[in-house]
Amino acid sequence: MKKKHIIYIVLLLAFGIFLSLFITRSSKDATEYVDISQSEMSAFIFVTKESETNHVLNIYLTPFLKFNAKEEIKEFSITNFNGHNNISQVLLVPPTTLPIDTPDKTFLFTVDENIVQDDIRYIADSIEYDVSDTVKSFNQINNKGEISPYFGIIVKNIGNVNYKEVVDDEESFDSNKYLKYSGVALSDLTTKIQFDVNIKFVNGREYKRTFKGLLDGEMFAESSTPVIKLEVIE
Repeated sequence: MKKKHIIYIVLLLAFGIFLSLFITRSSKDATEYVDISQSEMSAFIFVTKESETNHVLNIYLTPFLKFNAKEEIKEFSITNFNGHNNISQVLLVPPTTLPIDTPDKTFLFTVDENIVQDDIRYIADSIEYDVSDTVKSFNQINNKGEISPYFGIIVKNIGNVNYKEVVDDEESFDSNKYLKYSGVALSDLTTKIQFDVNIKFVNGREYKRTFKGLLDGEMFAESSTPVIKLEVIE
């Protein structure tokens, strides 16, 4: 066989493989099935009262993620969670089977009255949601239409305040000044967040997007509840 013919055959095979991969990817990717209407997170400081002399500061991030699914969903998950803070542990808080109409739920999707540091611990880096036509509990999402997954993120133990000492010195205690009392540098609150959202549809198509966000600690100088954008990595 002539060398020229061999080159043509190799090129045709390479083109065929490329075309096959492109068709396979296009047939599975379901970008047109999903619209992202909101992708933000709000942050605030909350305190666990370990003792009169040890109030521990933490950051809680509440996601505001909203999708519109145009086809019926079979599976929905959040995977590959990764959080980084220079001084503290960053934890994913999965939702529980607690009913969404439960009054006085905690940040951990429980009904415990008092959260302490021992309650805030690693559980998982991923979440598998229960897909349902009616959302009744925090671990469920709609099988079509507006999708808004429940979960949380905690930056654990960013600082401490000796409550008794402050009261003894100042004869009062202002709960709005926890950060000031703790003496923690705002730059130490800076936290990076990243995770994947995965959707599998009943028709076999799949959707995956990576979201990332940056909480700049200096934002707490301007607001007690700063809001950050979650960017989509294509």
